[in-house]
Amino acid sequence: PQPCTPGPFSSRSNHGSGMNIPINGPAAGVWMKAIETISGREADMICGKPSPKLGKWLMDTHGYDVAATCFVGDRIDTDVEFGRTNGMHTLFVESGTMSAEQAHAAADIQRPDFIAPSIATLHECLKAIAKEDA
Repeated sequence: PQPCTPGPFSSRSNHGSGMNIPINGPAAGVWMKAIETISGREADMICGKPSPKLGKWLMDTHGYDVAATCFVGDRIDTDVEFGRTNGMHTLFVESGTMSAEQAHAAADIQRPDFIAPSIATLHECLKAIAKEDA
């Protein structure tokens, strides 16, 4: 048999919890740590939120203008931090596991630019902007 040559080891996140499902279960960070422990090495790259590597890849690959981009999410420790780390505007929606109170009280890097009760608010704002531009 051929010897096994280790390749790159990447993970989408290093966070240990936060799944919005009706059971308690581990998120990606727990599995990443298990693989690190079993393999005896650390991940070569973490490419999930709030990774700046993922932000740069998204901006470069899709040609997005960071100043004109608003990252929307329901977690301050992944979504909002991802947007802010990468220079985007951020919209926090309260439809997930965290509240507006937590968003208001967050450290600067996790404090969103905008807060809305749900993503539906964004749809209404975009419709209003479209009417103004017409």
